[in-house]
Amino acid sequence: MRQLIFQETLLPGLPAGERDSSLDPDDGRTGWHFSFFSLPNLPELLLAGRERPFWTYFARRQMWDPSALTEGDIGEMVHSVEQPGGTRAILEMYRARQVDAEQRRALSPSILDRCRAPRCCSMSTASSIPTAP
Repeated sequence: MRQLIFQETLLPGLPAGERDSSLDPDDGRTGWHFSFFSLPNLPELLLAGRERPFWTYFARRQMWDPSALTEGDIGEMVHSVEQPGGTRAILEMYRARQVDAEQRRALSPSILDRCRAPRCCSMSTASSIPTAP
């Protein structure tokens, strides 16, 4: 394998097929964070000084095997988010979802045409999908 891309959810703006109800905002396991992380400034205010317990909880709730998250993993993750702008950088990905969806919808015919090609979606071509300006 040359490349692996992990995305916790479907890319906004592309046809999704069946709806994944586990991503609903009222789903206690996963969906709530889309709404919370999208709020301007409030998550940063509430998480400041509480990065380790919050991100540990969040990561473990997302994992198939929460015991796989080691103290070293947690330390690295927390070190990153505790840097100036670290938490905001994570949250801005959620805040940009609407703009991402609009840009992706404009590009979706060409993206979908590529995905119908025989080599589509192979790990070696994943990085060649066009991005919006």
